[in-house]
Amino acid sequence: VKYRDNWTCIICGRKVDINDPKDRQQMNAGHFLSRKFTELTLDPKNCYAQCAACNLKQDIFGLHPTFIRHVLEKNGLTVLSFFEQHLETKSNESLDYWKDRALFWEAKLDEEKTLYDKKSK
Repeated sequence: VKYRDNWTCIICGRKVDINDPKDRQQMNAGHFLSRKFTELTLDPKNCYAQCAACNLKQDIFGLHPTFIRHVLEKNGLTVLSFFEQHLETKSNESLDYWKDRALFWEAKLDEEKTLYDKKSK
């Protein structure tokens, strides 16, 4: 997972130096769906490179919007449906919830980009 994601945190963009053992330890494999779903713990669609700080924040505050967006962009909504079917359970949130969250954050990112573009002119 860390090599696949180029040793770069999908949340903050921090890249670790893979030649430095201490720096390498600062990169985790964060999970979209909790590790309590043991059958998905090693599923590459459920694991993404996260720096230790972002992974810890996720454990405290829940999924970061950037994480949600990254997973949706990389795998689409079908991966969430697959997880639900695979687990034979329903996640706490519906697919419509995830779609709405992705659209909300996409709009926010567009607003930020527009503001940035106006400031840079």
